[in-house]
Amino acid sequence: MPLTPPSSLPKAINPFVTRSNELENAEPLIAYFCKLYIVEQILNQGLHTTDDEISKFAMELLDDIENFKQVNQEDEIKDIINDKSSSILYIVGFGDKIFNNSLKQIKQHVSNKSTALSFLASVNFYELIKLWPDQDVYEMNELMKKIRYAKFHAARILKSLRKGEDPNEYDPPEFELKDEQEVPFKQEEEPTPAGLPNMEDDDDDDDNLGLPKVPQFIDDEPNKKQNQDQEPELSKEKSPSPSFKLPEPPKSKPGAIDVDPEPVTPRESTPKVNEPSSSRSLSQPIIKDNSTKPVTKFDVSQIIESGEIYNKAQKHAKFAISAMNYEDKETALKQLKEAIALLDQLEM
Repeated sequence: MPLTPPSSLPKAINPFVTRSNELENAEPLIAYFCKLYIVEQILNQGLHTTDDEISKFAMELLDDIENFKQVNQEDEIKDIINDKSSSILYIVGFGDKIFNNSLKQIKQHVSNKSTALSFLASVNFYELIKLWPDQDVYEMNELMKKIRYAKFHAARILKSLRKGEDPNEYDPPEFELKDEQEVPFKQEEEPTPAGLPNMEDDDDDDDNLGLPKVPQFIDDEPNKKQNQDQEPELSKEKSPSPSFKLPEPPKSKPGAIDVDPEPVTPRESTPKVNEPSSSRSLSQPIIKDNSTKPVTKFDVSQIIESGEIYNKAQKHAKFAISAMNYEDKETALKQLKEAIALLDQLEM
């Protein structure tokens, strides 16, 4: 089921919701990592503590993440999910596939709007590596060079098309990482190159964008020439990042979730000695132990309040577990402390 982000979700996170929806069937592992990234951003920015809709959205994502891990028990998938190095290789490999096909289109002078949007998609996939911030500085610098290169050419192509110019009247320099200036990797979002349009504001109809088939990894044949009939215009509307079409998804195994029904307490025709004091009174009096006190309005409010406290504590515990999955000690401790503080409010 496609994710529906709340309107209050920051615009910078929306592209990852879009990517997750697009890849849910065709490349479920990448969709899984997109969901992890969204939850990580929500937790790091404390959005779940300031907006109820975002908090609810984060809980839904956590449920999806846990369900994916339970349904997909194949060794190959488990090995990727549970091993940081394997996860990074898989994500970078997928991003490289998208990036390389766009790069070939530029070199072959057949680039169009689809090329630009594919470059922007590769940027989103590369940014998933921020789930593991303790990466080798050199490797992250190499990745950041690709991100800057992709953003530059996406902006250049879309700007040319907006002006009615041919984006292929351009001789790109040879892309070699060793010739690029090294810039330390930063966690915040990379700015758009100066003087060029902001790519997040491009909201045209992008249904004709075709990405390559799911990578086995990088060196496949380039895409066929894209349609160049449509001339895009940049829009200033705020909306999630543009969507793109992917190859026909493989038939995936449906994963049913077994949910135990809530227990129903049968109504007894005769009272039991240990019947709880919170039972509803019937028309006929029930003989109870003399020590049993009638339920008061205060007792009911206490029960309701306790339930709410447990519910909030469970949410914080789930967020803590999610943070521990990323080896984010600081966030995990913070969430656990908040859960404990809530539980301390309950009277023994």
